[in-house]
Amino acid sequence: MAANNLNEKEYRSDHEVGLLDNLNSLREERILCDVTFNAEGGEVSAHRSILAAFSEYYRAMFTSKCKEGCTDDGVKVVGITALILNLIISFIYTAKITINSETVYQLYEAADMLQIKYVKDYCVGFLKDTLEVGNWLIVRAFAQMYNIPELVTHCDNFFLDNLELVSNGLDFKELNLDETETLIRMTKTSDSSSEETIFRSIMNWVKHDLENRQQFFERLFQLIDIKKLPTSFLKVIK
Repeated sequence: MAANNLNEKEYRSDHEVGLLDNLNSLREERILCDVTFNAEGGEVSAHRSILAAFSEYYRAMFTSKCKEGCTDDGVKVVGITALILNLIISFIYTAKITINSETVYQLYEAADMLQIKYVKDYCVGFLKDTLEVGNWLIVRAFAQMYNIPELVTHCDNFFLDNLELVSNGLDFKELNLDETETLIRMTKTSDSSSEETIFRSIMNWVKHDLENRQQFFERLFQLIDIKKLPTSFLKVIK
């Protein structure tokens, strides 16, 4: 007897394109939501299954009977504002997020707490793209605090490549002695800064508070390779 041939073909629609947006619309209208987060500044509603499917953090929260921070009124959130939490949960639904200079630090901190690597990476990318003389020191300190080596390196390279501009900025001039010395020592590991530029940077820092800082000039001047200073430059500074 001849075997029956089974004709089979798979069809695929593109309905998933709008599915996430539609789910987020349901969330925003609080339709079929089964969890509410109580954060500083307001409430954020969502669907447990969506959050758990995306995030191990939320999967663990909802499959462990939500013991920590859960009440009859919802889940209490500490350390994240409702605005920031809503941005992150909206991202979980839509795969889209808007970051600006006012939200980037809070978004990174929240994403770090909630273990959402995508958002952390986007924040780091945003900080790299918007790095400038006026914010490089704040960004560098933030990167050190949260142990983000690639961002620290990016800030260090920015400093080395723009030493003259940076050293004329108020942020640099208001550094303490140890911080200034650390950065000046960093310039010695790079060929991007001339000894003249390094000297001027030291002078910018000292002159910003000459009365209290002139005592540190000799200590910082020792970091300069005087042999690399042009003779004409030495005559000017004598």
